[in-house]
Amino acid sequence: MNLEQKYLALFAEAERRGLPDVEGARLCFQTLSVAAGIDRGCVALLEPHGLSEGRFVLLALLDASTYGLAPNALAEQAGVDAWNRFGTARRP
Repeated sequence: MNLEQKYLALFAEAERRGLPDVEGARLCFQTLSVAAGIDRGCVALLEPHGLSEGRFVLLALLDASTYGLAPNALAEQAGVDAWNRFGTARRP
C-alpha cells in the first residue's frame, strides 16, 4: 500500500524518533491515504457534471424526499448548521 507523501514523511520521522506504536501510526496513515484516494475518485466522477460532494448530497436528499425539504431540514439532514456553514464560526 502506498502512503501519501505527507504520511510517508510523518512515518519516517516517527521511526527516526523511535516513537511507540509506529505500526499503529502506519495503519492510520494507510487508512487516511485510502480515504484520500476515494475522495479524489469521487471528485473525478462528480466534476464533469458540475457537482461538488456537497451539491451531490443535497440533490440526493431532495430526490429521496417525497414532498421536498425546507432549507433548514435539508441543512440538518446534510449536517450543515449555522455554525459550520462557512467554516469560520465556532460553537460556543
